[in-house]
Amino acid sequence: MDGAASTHRDEEPHRHRRLILARPGDAVGRRAWSGTVESRRLSDKGRRHVARLGRFLAGRDVDVTTIGSGTDERDRETADILGASLGCQVMVDSRLRTGLRLPGLGEVLDDLALRDDRPVERQRLLLVVHEPVASMLLVLLTDSPGVDLASGGAASLRLHGPVGPGCASVGWLVVPSMLRGLKGAGSRRKAEASPAPVTTEAAAEEREAVPV
Repeated sequence: MDGAASTHRDEEPHRHRRLILARPGDAVGRRAWSGTVESRRLSDKGRRHVARLGRFLAGRDVDVTTIGSGTDERDRETADILGASLGCQVMVDSRLRTGLRLPGLGEVLDDLALRDDRPVERQRLLLVVHEPVASMLLVLLTDSPGVDLASGGAASLRLHGPVGPGCASVGWLVVPSMLRGLKGAGSRRKAEASPAPVTTEAAAEEREAVPV
């Protein structure tokens, strides 16, 4: 059984059952920051939004083992907050930046998957990337023009094959305004807005658990 799972994984390392794309929270304003763009930190509001997202993900039991983060300070700060909420490690990868294309994303995911020894169908990977990369990847992977991620938001995707245009469907998508009442791990409250529609029957299981 283990041998079969290992063989399957070696043959199809690109097939990650779940991928979560998260966008960093708001950064401090440029006028209030004297450093480089890359060194801008999260604002107080941005940290609050990311903390809520972390509690949401912890309550969803997403079972992520490793978070991939871009090199900008706000990317790393967001990844560290989410990593603390989920109890998983953060790997900073310079490839997760402006200019990233789908082939490069596939390589990043394959490298992260090597740190997850579960069968490929049980792997859960999370990437923290800022704009315009976050929304660009979401649009290309799902072939859904007009879909984007808000600061401090996240989307769960199901990958159905090799990384490429239209290879994924959206399980759920949340933005900070949906998580205002989330005060503790596992907290839930009645929906105020609808999550992004689940686009495949296989991902329908995610719909009922989105506390938006």
